[in-house]
Amino acid sequence: MAGILMQGRLTISDEIYNRILMKIIEGQWQVGDKLPSEKQLCELFGASRVSVRTALSRLAARGIIFTRQGKGSFIQSAGAVTRTGGEPQAGADLREAVLQFTVFRQCIESKAVELFLQRAGQQDLQQLQELVDRMGEASDLEQVLEQDLAFHGKIIATGGNRYLIRCWETFRGDYAWNFRNSYQKNHYDAQELQRQHQYILDCLREQDGKAAMSMILRGFIR
Repeated sequence: MAGILMQGRLTISDEIYNRILMKIIEGQWQVGDKLPSEKQLCELFGASRVSVRTALSRLAARGIIFTRQGKGSFIQSAGAVTRTGGEPQAGADLREAVLQFTVFRQCIESKAVELFLQRAGQQDLQQLQELVDRMGEASDLEQVLEQDLAFHGKIIATGGNRYLIRCWETFRGDYAWNFRNSYQKNHYDAQELQRQHQYILDCLREQDGKAAMSMILRGFIR
């Protein structure tokens, strides 16, 4: 799977993504090398932790780096880095990627929601509420993205199934890419995303998993 240097109007996370790629392309960082810590990358690029995490998630989704929990991020494949190709482009390729991701989410999150409803307590629901509240306070969509990912990760983690949790950790970068694509496609703002996630949370409180899943997938199947 090829990496891609982002072009056109760039976000801060795009710029970080590009600069890390260039260091790999130029041989400054090589296969097997451990990347600097998130704090060090923030200092290196003069950026927030949210922007650094978003760039790292995209690199992981492309197979360029991998993360070991508690160990850090490592360069996985220099051969995966090129100047063209990579993420799905507009048209049929993009639509197919979104369709496949939607099917994947149905498989993973429908069971995660079921397990959440069996195991969640008031503290878990309160933690989700705090994430929803922070969505409305976010100053840009990258910050909303971080809360969005945390929201769905919390649902999966609360279910307690180690394989679903591992699946989430493995494909978190794909979630980030698809969430961002959904934001752009549907022209969402922070308030709209907050309203949707509040509805999901209200459904979970009412033990209505079917309605929660319907809203979870709504932005991806239009």
